[in-house]
Amino acid sequence: MTRKLSRRAFLRGAALVGAGAMASACAAPQAPAAPQVVTQIVKETAVVKETAVVKETSVVEKVVEKVVTATPAPAKAVKKVVVRYMCPTWCSTADTRVERQVAFRSVIDSFNSLYGPKGWSVQEIPFDGDAVQLTQQIEQKKVDAIWFNFSEYVTRSRAKQLLALDPVMATVGEDVKKFFPFVQETLLSSDDKKVYALWHNTDTPLYYYNKEKIPTPPAKWNDLVQMCKDIRTKEGGKKYGFVHPFNGWIQMNSGLYLALGGEYLDKTGKPVAFEGKNLEIWKEMFAHYLGLLKNDLVPAGSVNQDQQQMMPDVYAGNVYSFAGNSNYHVRQLKPNLKDAEYKQWTAAPLPYPDKAGKGIYQAGGWMIGAVANPDPDVALAAATWVIHATNETSQSVTNKAGAWIPTRSAILENDQFYKTDPFMQTTLKALQNGHVVPLDPIWGPMSTAIQTALSNAATGKKSVEDALKEASDTTMKEYEALKKK
Repeated sequence: MTRKLSRRAFLRGAALVGAGAMASACAAPQAPAAPQVVTQIVKETAVVKETAVVKETSVVEKVVEKVVTATPAPAKAVKKVVVRYMCPTWCSTADTRVERQVAFRSVIDSFNSLYGPKGWSVQEIPFDGDAVQLTQQIEQKKVDAIWFNFSEYVTRSRAKQLLALDPVMATVGEDVKKFFPFVQETLLSSDDKKVYALWHNTDTPLYYYNKEKIPTPPAKWNDLVQMCKDIRTKEGGKKYGFVHPFNGWIQMNSGLYLALGGEYLDKTGKPVAFEGKNLEIWKEMFAHYLGLLKNDLVPAGSVNQDQQQMMPDVYAGNVYSFAGNSNYHVRQLKPNLKDAEYKQWTAAPLPYPDKAGKGIYQAGGWMIGAVANPDPDVALAAATWVIHATNETSQSVTNKAGAWIPTRSAILENDQFYKTDPFMQTTLKALQNGHVVPLDPIWGPMSTAIQTALSNAATGKKSVEDALKEASDTTMKEYEALKKK
């Protein structure tokens, strides 16, 4: 990959050319010596004899020989460094969507052009995105930079898989303060408070609504319930004011739990979500959603649906608002509605519990990090690539292509594309109160347990109390198991 032979061949050729050029330049002060000798010979003999020409030639040869001998040696060869960058196919030049191919190619090409004189370049290695496979490649030392889910940040930094970026960031003037507050908090959440990756893109759930049917979006839960009642009373039948996914419910509500004062873990990392006031908050939240089902204010089928499964009712015009991911206007509405129907839709932040006073909204997304490497040249090049791939220009281009949300608020505020998009501006508003779920390993089992508890209560399999008790027991068993590892 370093192509040393071709580099030496290039230097040999360059040395010959350089020697000639240097001879011409360096000999300038001595150049008159040769012509003066020739002129003197001409004056003395009137005719230039062959022997004189031969003698004069030897003088010139000696001058040239002296100059060539004095030519400095060529500069030291630049060390070639190829940053092996492993990323999922869907965020690479290998993606089937042309706009993504072009966007990610532009970022790689700009890096190669900018840092080519230093001998640096990026080699993209697309893969299926499997986290285990990524770890294996890191352990086998086959990659230098990686694209990974934000949820793996603390785990990978604790495993010493990632390189601390702080020194390089300071050198180039990069600062985590340029990112959303929730991004800053996450990036500085490593055990030693160093930055081990930079967050490329994010998302958050929004409240989508048909503005012709719902002129004023509900800001609070009580407003939402009243709107749903009004539409059911007025239209009845299959018409509903709202639908919410019960599968994947936690994504929409993890932040609202915090807004009500809930806590997931204590300072030691122990789960406390099912203790005391926290347990009461879950009961209150469950009661809101179970009430929507019980009172026929959302389609009955939503109890078994995720975000995508609930959308056909929206396309059919039977539902006038829904909770969905922040790119659903691009992913779902625009491809499935006629232009005139699509223009009827807009978005607002998710309605929040009246007692909360505000909404807090879960953020997800993906990061790019440099793999820890003992070779200082590779480490520096990889860290520089991470910063380059997540800078303002790169984020703007690639996030547009992927219909993702940049993690630098300035892009959403100033870039003309994002600035004039009402869905993006709504997302910006929501993410100003964004939060990140706990990055501790226990979050996975805990969130699954909460989701299962809601499903069991919603389908009537268990009472709310029993469902939450089971969630607590499951979570604590998982926690004890994790402590033993």
